Amino acid sequence: MKNFEGEYYFDGDTFRKINGTEVKNPLLQLERNLSLLRQFFNYFGFNTSIEPYLVFVNPDFTLYNAPLNKRIILPTNLNRFIHQLNNNKSTLNDQHSRLSEKLLSSHLTKSPFTKIPKYEYSQLRKGVFCHSCGKAMEEYSGRVFMCNNCSVKENTKSALIRSVKEFNLLNPLEKMSTNIVYEWCGGVFPKKTIRQVIKENFITSGYGQWSYYE
Repeated sequence: MKNFEGEYYFDGDTFRKINGTEVKNPLLQLERNLSLLRQFFNYFGFNTSIEPYLVFVNPDFTLYNAPLNKRIILPTNLNRFIHQLNNNKSTLNDQHSRLSEKLLSSHLTKSPFTKIPKYEYSQLRKGVFCHSCGKAMEEYSGRVFMCNNCSVKENTKSALIRSVKEFNLLNPLEKMSTNIVYEWCGGVFPKKTIRQVIKENFITSGYGQWSYYE
């Protein structure tokens, strides 16, 4: 399932944004995940068929040159696809119950491969970064941010809240103030805007110049 936004196209086996930027091919990701899931089922002795689908859920997503022989579900097909799934009748048996229990018991809430390097606040690059390509977003027009690299647009409030959450994640021991958020975002947001947005979405502690947000 992908939440891509904007215009994309297939160039043979390559998946690209409309500006030509290459993106990881989700069909190749689907094939890899299908292989891993088959291995998982076989390891635990489950002989279950798998039907893979690549589902794009964002209504602002457009795909050109989509292969017709692939199981690609576009936003315009999503309601019909869900309706078809709901109309498929099947009978559950003991294998389904055992498979469900095995999937639940094997679920990992935290990746064992996560390795976070040691860092200090002063070492981190400041700014607002695109949630799609990771590049710094600098084209700010009041209500909307646009990434010059991949042309993705994001609501200013959404970008600001996302940046604040990233700050809290990376700096859990730091107190969040208007000045800190201003610095963290690279000075692209007016302090008045920052103050208004975080007051609406976070809890205020302290008073005056000593106030901070949680």
